[in-house]
Amino acid sequence: MKIYWAILIFLVVSCTTPSEPLGVSFYSWKTTWKLSDKEEQLLRDNKSSRLYVRYFDVGLQRGEPFPISPVVFKSIPKQDIVPVVYIKNEVLLNPDTDVKLLADRILAYVEQINKHYGITAPELQLDCDWSLKSKSAFFLLVKEMKTKWTALLSCTIRLHQVKYAEKTGIPPVDYGVLMYYNIGTISANQVNSIYDRRVAAGYIPSLVKYPLPLKIALPIFSWGVHLRQGKVINLINRLGEEEVTGNSAFRKTENGKFKIEREGHYFGQLFAAGDEIKLESIRPDMLLEMASDLKRYLKHQPTEIIFYDLDQTNIRRYDKDIFQETASRFR
Repeated sequence: MKIYWAILIFLVVSCTTPSEPLGVSFYSWKTTWKLSDKEEQLLRDNKSSRLYVRYFDVGLQRGEPFPISPVVFKSIPKQDIVPVVYIKNEVLLNPDTDVKLLADRILAYVEQINKHYGITAPELQLDCDWSLKSKSAFFLLVKEMKTKWTALLSCTIRLHQVKYAEKTGIPPVDYGVLMYYNIGTISANQVNSIYDRRVAAGYIPSLVKYPLPLKIALPIFSWGVHLRQGKVINLINRLGEEEVTGNSAFRKTENGKFKIEREGHYFGQLFAAGDEIKLESIRPDMLLEMASDLKRYLKHQPTEIIFYDLDQTNIRRYDKDIFQETASRFR
């Protein structure tokens, strides 16, 4: 009898199909699109089959919705391209915006870009931090686009839209991408505004009852917060400690910030003597921590982990294995 059960267990285990590895993908937010050698190698290392590429923003110009900074492809990647259109909330809050016409124009412009570069997109994604006041307009936009766009339609989801889903609503898309970053408040204090675990802990328990299928977007970017007399002046994207420590005009202070010793133009901005820079970034252990925390509350295992964003300045801070290791935490 013991032998029988041993054989049965062996057969069950040996016939069980191993779980499929989670897909590892990346957002690309470049206006001029061309992969560097390091970026191409990273995609190969992670066997990435798709890229989420920002095509253009939609903002207001003279009170009318208008495409801003459309992408220019200098080369076409081997991966599938998912166009991402960022829609500023001001567009949907504008009472004069014709939402149905907006849907037609977004789709027409996406298709124009695809046709020009010979791209066949398997999906379209909308990036919009809609509010209670703009919810109706955004949901109408999605519905209009779904009547004309025959492939998948997805959108980004923020933590507050998960926690307060009864008020903010569930967008009528095929699935959402949870943007698990920009969680804290940008300020002069020591809190990392890109990722604050304590703040996130107040939101992620709501994931257990969120009905929309979700993929997860995690941050691998950094920035510098430009401070003057304790007030935030601006953000300097993709700024790391390597750039700051290599400049003799900056001195690291006891609180971990960098003080500007002499006035001048640095990193494309004018700094006054006495200004400060607070650097914010994401360490590898933070990515693993995020994955472990999210796994506890996700209703369904995500099929894909998307890192924001693919740029050699960002990826140089990480070992190539961290992306697969992070994705494995969701299994």
